[in-house]
Amino acid sequence: MFESGQVVGDRYRLEGRLGDNESRQTWLGAEVESGELVVLKILALNGLTQWDDVKFLEREANTLRSLDHPQLPKFRDYVTLPDQAGWFALVTDYIPGVSLKEKIQQRHRFELEEIEGIARSVLGILDYLHHHRPPILHRDVKPSNLISGEDGEIYLIDFGAVQNQPRKVGSTFTVAGTYGYTPVEQFGGQTTPASDLYALGATLVHLLTGIAPMDLPQHNFRLQFRDRLPQELPQEWVHWLETLTAPDVRDRYQSVTTALNELLTLQRDRRRGNTTQRLPQPTASDFLSVWQPDDGDCIVITDEGDRLFIEMPSPFTAQVVRNGQSLVKSLLGSFNINPTEIKARWETFKSRNLWKMLLLSAFFVVLIGPYALLGSTVRIVTTMVATLMASLPLILIAAILLPTIYPGNYFNSALLALSPNHYLLKIRGLSGRRLSGYLNQIQSCEVIRLDSTSSTEYALAIVIAPKGVWQFKGRPEIHLVGRALPLNELEKTAQQIQRWLQAHVPKTS
Repeated sequence: MFESGQVVGDRYRLEGRLGDNESRQTWLGAEVESGELVVLKILALNGLTQWDDVKFLEREANTLRSLDHPQLPKFRDYVTLPDQAGWFALVTDYIPGVSLKEKIQQRHRFELEEIEGIARSVLGILDYLHHHRPPILHRDVKPSNLISGEDGEIYLIDFGAVQNQPRKVGSTFTVAGTYGYTPVEQFGGQTTPASDLYALGATLVHLLTGIAPMDLPQHNFRLQFRDRLPQELPQEWVHWLETLTAPDVRDRYQSVTTALNELLTLQRDRRRGNTTQRLPQPTASDFLSVWQPDDGDCIVITDEGDRLFIEMPSPFTAQVVRNGQSLVKSLLGSFNINPTEIKARWETFKSRNLWKMLLLSAFFVVLIGPYALLGSTVRIVTTMVATLMASLPLILIAAILLPTIYPGNYFNSALLALSPNHYLLKIRGLSGRRLSGYLNQIQSCEVIRLDSTSSTEYALAIVIAPKGVWQFKGRPEIHLVGRALPLNELEKTAQQIQRWLQAHVPKTS
């Protein structure tokens, strides 16, 4: 067995035990040469351990090795211990802080602003994992696996239950997760991104009520927590939590993006004093997110003191969709019709009845299709060929002219999120990408003019230095966002970002 002060693997000195069970021990350690703190997850291969446990540890090591996110543990090493036969150890960086479970045990009162910060942080981490190649499902989000770091950030740890490959139909599987935080479909091996969202929702309910999900009453597998939430919690927030924790996966948000967009909308409405009761939107479409209430500005800036969020629509959204949106709203307004209510009701109807419509359509296709095909196959093929030949010149003209009329980033929108230590720049669209790193990598942010043969446009230029040792040697990257948006809004946004950076980036001598 192991004890404090012992050196294992000739590299790591054990400092103190963090936790253990029958077959696995978790130790706080230090690298002998550098003295840097690490966490060692040590697994013993004995009568209490199955080979599956070793496979899970290896899978966790391989998963962490492929990740690069500032709010995830950094992989260091995976070793067999020669001085301890049948022992394996996964070594990661130590994250100083306390778990949210410890905060609950200390009877910490979580205010709404803190809960929102935790939700945004975890959603940002899950967004990175779910868009990884291949996608990664954590499958064990809970308070004990969320660390409130000394730097104010939230970290997600313990990837022992991770799924990084889709399960094949008919194959065997191992149930992973923690009862109370695990949705019903996960027990059947049908884990989806919405399963991690359920675990996040159950975690937030635990933080708000102080009651573990497994101790809450249930009705038809739905957690009954509404009467145990703080009275001051807005009803829109309660709807958001109930959507996250819906027992039927089809009634939940289907992606992190949808859940995060709804959360940001709730925050904006509350800060603007909008207390209008809104219908819950259990399966809001990402595409329809452009049809949100328009308060005038294209760029949405949310300054929370220790966090700054900048949302910039694409030129297409700003110039085309918003004009069409205003026209539609004015027409609907003349008939006293609320477009937000129409969207919510359509989403509710679609989530409940779309499968019935598809089933009915398939029935008619199967019933009538063969008879229609027998008599008109030649006519259909002839029509398709004629249509294709007639459309070919138009397709060629469009392929030549569109790149000259609309540049590749014409459909790109951007989200810039800043915290006291890290930044996230997410560009969505045809040429989308995702960047994250440390806040001091952002060197400048200013408005520049883009001259073309047809017009003069402006964009926001964000200069980001390389990571790590190349920060002072490598060549910085320039990322253009907010192209073709109003100049006054771009200038206001650049000033806001510069003021925020000056207040939060440490001065170097």
